[in-house]
Parts: sequence; C-alpha cells; structure tokens
Amino acid sequence: MRTNNNTKTLIEQFRVANNLSQKDLAAILKISHSTVASYEKRRRMPKNSILAKLIKIANDKYNYKLQILEVKKDYGYTNNSVLAKFRDSIGFSQQKFAGILKTSQGLLSTWERRKVTPTAAAIIKIYEIAKKYNYQLTVSDLIYDYKNIKKHE
Repeated sequence: MRTNNNTKTLIEQFRVANNLSQKDLAAILKISHSTVASYEKRRRMPKNSILAKLIKIANDKYNYKLQILEVKKDYGYTNNSVLAKFRDSIGFSQQKFAGILKTSQGLLSTWERRKVTPTAAAIIKIYEIAKKYNYQLTVSDLIYDYKNIKKHE
C-alpha cells in the first residue's frame, strides 16, 4: 500500500510529534509494540476501535488533530458511501453499528457498498444516530446516496 517509503503514516507523525516511542504508544493503546510497528509500516490498518481510542487520545490529551477517515485513507481506504463515512467518523465497527441498527453485519456491508438501499426504518434510525452524535447528515443525504440503486426487498 505504501507508495513512498519515506512518507510517514499519520500515526507515526503523531507519535514522533509527541515524543512517544512505539512502546509508549503501544502502552497507551493497550496493544503490542509489534502492532504499532505494523501500523507504521502499513502492513496492517488499525481497527476502528483502536482508531477511535487513538483519535480521542490525540485530540484530548495531546491537542493533536487526527480524524479517522484521514488515517484510514493513509492505508488506502476508499469507501465513499455516506453511510460508511458516517459510521467510520463515529468510530463504530460494522458489527457494533449493525447491532445498534438491529440488522446483520452482512446487510450493513451491502448498504455501505451501495449494493442495496437500506429500508426506510433503517434510514430513519441512522438519521437519529447521526443527530445524537451531532453529525451533519440528513435523510435526503442518505436517500440521494442510493439514487438509482435497487431497493432492499
């Protein structure tokens, strides 16, 4: 994934800017030193739960602005659906978000890949969750994102 071996990941940039060793960051995130190293070498992309913890720590404790989607783009992540962007921005895994929506992870995945349109009830629930998290998302945004896609049966 890495196109330029001299380009540091956003995670590494954060770590270096705050004088943290890989071991320090690993301890803060409660993961292994080798996992941090694999993130910095772009061998692995952090899970949403780790990213959410990192973003919170970076923003709150170190006053260092990081965003989940920007970090994920650093690893070549390109899911552009409105729903996927929203879920990623609030740091939920597909499994957790599917549970909140009371649907399967597989169905949520098809919605995020724009294979089928979510039900009207799911769209309303997604909108309510967005409102709770002060995320700028309207029902129209969701519906427009699925324009010309077959309806969920």
